[in-house]
Amino acid sequence: MNVLPIWGTMRMLESSCDPVFWTSFLENLYFKGVRHIHSSNEYESFAILTECLLILSKKGIVFSHIIKLAEPSFNESKFSAERLLSKIDFYNQMLPGKIETIQWMWRSEGLDNERIASFLKQQESLDAAFEKYNICCFPYSTNFADKAIELKNLNGLIIYWNKFETEYLESAINASKNNKVYEVLVDDGEAKTTSFSSIDMLSFCKRVPSLRGIIFTATTDEHLNEAIHFFKNI
Repeated sequence: MNVLPIWGTMRMLESSCDPVFWTSFLENLYFKGVRHIHSSNEYESFAILTECLLILSKKGIVFSHIIKLAEPSFNESKFSAERLLSKIDFYNQMLPGKIETIQWMWRSEGLDNERIASFLKQQESLDAAFEKYNICCFPYSTNFADKAIELKNLNGLIIYWNKFETEYLESAINASKNNKVYEVLVDDGEAKTTSFSSIDMLSFCKRVPSLRGIIFTATTDEHLNEAIHFFKNI
C-alpha cells in the first residue's frame, strides 16, 4: 500500500512557538522522507510556518503543499473563479515549493440543503475553474460530498477519518468508483484523552479505499519516528 505521508501544521503551536525549534523540526521532517505539508492561513501556526519554510528554502529544502481554502466563504454569496485564483496566488507567494493539492470547501451561512442547491447551480463554473488545478473537496456533509464527486474536474475528497469520525466511508467508496483519489485528515487530538495511540489512529486508515495520503500530526521526535515507521510498513 503506497500512501503519502502529509504533515499537518494545525497543532504546531501546542508544542512550541519558537521558529528555531520548528525550522530544525521541519528540516528533520524533510530528511526523514516527509516532503508534503498541509497548511492554511486560517491556522495560527501559518506565520511561523512560512517563516521557517523561507529559511529552509535558502538551504535547498523545499516541500510540496496541500493547502486548505474556502470559496465561497461565509461572507460570500456564491462561487467566484476570480476569488479562487486570488486565494491560490496568495499561497503561491507565501509558500516556497509547489502547491500540489487544494483542499477546497464551499462555505455558506445557510443550511446544508441550501449550500447544495447553490453548488448545483454553479457546477459548470466550478468545473471550468478547477480544470487547471488538483482540487479535492473537503465537504461539510456526506450529501455534499456525493454531489461534489460528480464534478468532472474534481480530483477527489479530503475528509476526517479516525475512530471517532467514520461517517464518510460510503462517500469514499463512491469516490473510488468514480476514479477519484482520496486523502484523509487524521485528527489525533482525541487520542490524547483516550486509550487509542497515534499509531492506532493511523492504522485505522487502512480501512479506507483508494487512499492516496494521510494528513497526520507529530510534534515530537518520538511521535514522528513512530509515524515514519508506520508509513514505511503500511
